[in-house]
Amino acid sequence: MLKKLKLGFLFLIVFIPICSINAQNEIKKIEMDIFINDDGHAKVIEKWDVVITEGTENYRSFKDLKKSTISNFEVSDETKQKYASIKKWNSNLNFNDKAYKSGLKKIKNGLELCWGISKYGEKTYTLSYAITNFVTQYTDNQVIYFKLLNLDQTVPQVRINIASNYELTPNNTKIWAFGYNGSINFENGNIVLETKEPLTTKQYMVPLIKFEEDIFNLNIKSSKSFTDIYNEALKGTKIKNFSWRKLIEIINPFLFIIVPPMTFFLIMWYHIKIKWARENKGLKLKYQNLDFGKKGKLLPPNKEIKYWREIPCNKDLIKAYFIIHEYNIISEETLNQGIIGAFLLKWANERLITIPKDNNCLIQFNTLKVPTCEVERKLFIMMLTIVDNNKVLIPKALKKWCLKNGYKIKQWFELIIEISLKRLEEEKLILSIEESIKKETNLNQPKIIKKVDDNLYEEALRLKGLKKFLLNFSNISKKEHFDVHLWNEYLIYAQLLGIADKVISQFKELYPNFNQVSILNPNNSIQVIKRISTIGYQNAIIGYNRNLGSNYRGGSRSSGGKISSGGGGSSFKGGGRSAGGSSGGGFR
Repeated sequence: MLKKLKLGFLFLIVFIPICSINAQNEIKKIEMDIFINDDGHAKVIEKWDVVITEGTENYRSFKDLKKSTISNFEVSDETKQKYASIKKWNSNLNFNDKAYKSGLKKIKNGLELCWGISKYGEKTYTLSYAITNFVTQYTDNQVIYFKLLNLDQTVPQVRINIASNYELTPNNTKIWAFGYNGSINFENGNIVLETKEPLTTKQYMVPLIKFEEDIFNLNIKSSKSFTDIYNEALKGTKIKNFSWRKLIEIINPFLFIIVPPMTFFLIMWYHIKIKWARENKGLKLKYQNLDFGKKGKLLPPNKEIKYWREIPCNKDLIKAYFIIHEYNIISEETLNQGIIGAFLLKWANERLITIPKDNNCLIQFNTLKVPTCEVERKLFIMMLTIVDNNKVLIPKALKKWCLKNGYKIKQWFELIIEISLKRLEEEKLILSIEESIKKETNLNQPKIIKKVDDNLYEEALRLKGLKKFLLNFSNISKKEHFDVHLWNEYLIYAQLLGIADKVISQFKELYPNFNQVSILNPNNSIQVIKRISTIGYQNAIIGYNRNLGSNYRGGSRSSGGKISSGGGGSSFKGGGRSAGGSSGGGFR
């Protein structure tokens, strides 16, 4: 009998706690779909797969929302029943009073989305709500930096999909993620965050998304720059965990060997630098210290930009490139590919090259005559070194050459900036103001500050206005007549602005005979040139970074790896704590 009592007692202390553990509330999976409207506001739909055995309500907390708000909160369950909305949620009500109801509850520095558990067992809740000002306009870029998920309950699996009316790709968007072990990637024009292991109560999901172009019409502006936000986000990541004390402990025994020769070489380098500065009259600083005046470089959002139908910058592609670059009208990658493609279209229009109609992989050079412009001539000659005996440029040969000669492409882009500055100085649109700085050596080292004329700001507005006009060409110009010469110029500048494929479809719709009257052969020229410029530029970057010993690859960061250029990949396990948004949630 005593033995049976002992076994029974053992059963109680072992089996009952196990039952209790298994009876706890559980979230199996959360899926979020976020759609960003053109005004930067977002519509969020969340699907929670849960098992509930106790409690009266579910909740989702948001704090430190800054200039964002949460509204239009609705809930339904797996039976498609829509929960009744209550203006002011009362957590003290009982189970029955909360059943099939939902509402917002104010808390300190934020609010909570609350809804009744309504029924125990396996449930699927669908939450719907809006987030205003999900995208913020910073001084240089439009950015998303928001804590999307951080609960008081471990979630085994989370997948978040972010979409908009625009196709999001590595060419127009840079992405990072913080706070969890998982990934952030581009998928079918969207951005997807996904966990690789359960999201614990100490973890959170924060995307940092930088749009290279102003694609949203935003009312909210911040005085901070993207760099400010990026540096804030990096706090708490392993990148910052560098110990100077440890380094000093390691090198301390060798200091007496290192310091004397290093001091000697620093002194020598300093005197050589001063001598060079005197002989070259400060040319080392020639392309620095641009002063853009009170207006700065930040242009108004698209909705405030007026259409511009003329070709700006006196039809000077090099000048246009410089202004687009300095005023961040499009991303640098899009612009660099755009200028290559624009020159190719220009050469096709001038009959220096031919794009065959029957093959979308080749460009035929027609003559040994080269362009007179120095920038064009350099690019033209580089391409002539790649062509075969029939003067045909094959993409495979272009790729191979660019991988080996990335530094030459880099120098070519630097040449564009150099010549642009010279021309603008000649036109008195950039004025040099030389100042002398007295050094301890009693030598005067010139410092050149370059003052940018407000006319360049106006030209930037015109270029952005031209882009807006070309993107809406079919709606504006149905009853207008444009001669073929202007069509060709529009197409060249559309290529420069990275929108040629969108513009050519409008041209063919409005002017079906465009292919017959234009030498540019739009049926395949845009695809061929886009392919050639993309192959050339991207492989030049890969080749250049290889020569520097860099690891040019996608990914925000893998464990122990390097920061990349925001092309997607693994998330940071830390960082991102300065983002406002989700701040708890689960059951109670």
